[in-house]
Amino acid sequence: MNITKIDILAIGKGWIVINKPNGISVHNEPGRDLVSLVTQIVRDDSTLRQVSFYHESDKISPAHRLDRETSGVIILGFKREVLSWFARQFDERHVGKSYLALVHGNFDISCDVDFIWDIPLTQEAGGRKKIEGSGKRVACSTRVNVVEKSPRYSLIACDPLTGRTHQIRRHAAINGHPVLGDERYGSKRAIGYLKSHGLFDRLGLHSHSLTINIPEESGERTFISPCPSCFNELLKNDYSRN
Repeated sequence: MNITKIDILAIGKGWIVINKPNGISVHNEPGRDLVSLVTQIVRDDSTLRQVSFYHESDKISPAHRLDRETSGVIILGFKREVLSWFARQFDERHVGKSYLALVHGNFDISCDVDFIWDIPLTQEAGGRKKIEGSGKRVACSTRVNVVEKSPRYSLIACDPLTGRTHQIRRHAAINGHPVLGDERYGSKRAIGYLKSHGLFDRLGLHSHSLTINIPEESGERTFISPCPSCFNELLKNDYSRN
């Protein structure tokens, strides 16, 4: 992938916030993953090195995870103390995270009204036949807000209030609104239809915003990645098909 396609949302002393494209793993694919690409970008740009206090001995690492198929805001750190600062906030759930999900179907609720998906899940990921997962289930909540509707699909904002693997995707599927393009929990037939008709060819999940405290700064900062244009295009095209 061309590294110029990696958008930098913000950068500071020992950290960088990236608008991650979908289809790229965060790590574990040396030379091709997000960490490798960001490292190369920073190494090649003297201004970025100066602003971030980056040194060749530094190792860029993610402060949290996004699935390969998920796009949007992700923060990475260069220094051990910076990563520890971020990790503590994630561990103590002091970080605000909001996602946008494009899902199948409509909701019998007005836009901009919050409601909760409150279904226990196992910590480990489930599968299409047993989405809740096998084994012990624990309390799990996702706050949902309908942003926009079309005849067949809905764009929803999701705030995971707990931290289970694939929480939003699992909650959406259990509630009868699987995320578009979700090959693990969604309908293979629906995915095939969208792809074959050139309507949508990715997972409809996007990390929209991240609110976190930054070292050596007072107060929180919120980093935002706009809704992917393909989400809005599908909603518009769905209206035009009727």
